[in-house]
Amino acid sequence: MKHMTYKEWKEAYNIEPQFKDCTECDGDGENTCPACENSEECEECNGTGEVDITELAFKEILRREQTLIDLNTRGTEEIEP
Repeated sequence: MKHMTYKEWKEAYNIEPQFKDCTECDGDGENTCPACENSEECEECNGTGEVDITELAFKEILRREQTLIDLNTRGTEEIEP
């Protein structure tokens, strides 16, 4: 089973992305190392300070679909003809 990409999903359902401040960097786009105090670009938001919560929802939908597929597949393997 081939899943839609995030881009295909947005286009198919005419979804506008929604953003919120990144919780990893508090919306700054950078994180400071507690040991050396050097700043580096936040990996969670790629330095933008925001995360696309619509994409996060899409990934959660895919994760749940895969769980259901796995459960259904596992169930059919146990049935003998």
